Amino acid sequence: MMQRIFYTMLFGLAFIMPAFAQASFGVKGGLNLASINIDNSKMIWTWHAGAFSHVPIGRKVFFQPEILISRKGTSLPDFFYTSDLQFNIVYLSMPLLMGVEAGEHFSFHLGPELSYRLAGELEIEDQGSNTDKEYYKDWDFGLDAGITYQMTRSFGLTLRYCFGFTDVMQIKFVDENGQDLGGFNEGKNRVLQLSLSYTFENEK
Repeated sequence: MMQRIFYTMLFGLAFIMPAFAQASFGVKGGLNLASINIDNSKMIWTWHAGAFSHVPIGRKVFFQPEILISRKGTSLPDFFYTSDLQFNIVYLSMPLLMGVEAGEHFSFHLGPELSYRLAGELEIEDQGSNTDKEYYKDWDFGLDAGITYQMTRSFGLTLRYCFGFTDVMQIKFVDENGQDLGGFNEGKNRVLQLSLSYTFENEK
């Protein structure tokens, strides 16, 4: 059901955007400072990249849909004796943001973000990694809020916080005899994003 909703939104945006004569388009990328809200978790540096459209719908109000590849996760220090455990999840994310311009250079935005898991990895320090993406649930839903400083007509700098509502973990650990060692079946994404964007000139 969620997958049908996601692709319906994606294709809908693809057909609707050209109808907005004043819409501008751009690309963006940057850093994620990511965590999952489980006990003793530690934030990790990851990345995101993608494209966006900026659609004015009033004098100061705009709509900004985005398509991003975004890597999220967290680290648990000394989880296996002295070895760190790191969770890595790569998502195809669609933020759908409403914004308001505040002066010549600043704007604020808020809106939902729907994400579909593309890949998943569980890494134990000094022991390699397991790329079984089934450790994580397929879908994540959250709320984004942020501020953009438009340095020039083309270049902007955005700081955004992504607050996840979905428990994304489904991990169980067993020993060599099959004994249950526990695991994680809850934990929500928390991500602070810093992005550099480039907006292409609108020739219309």
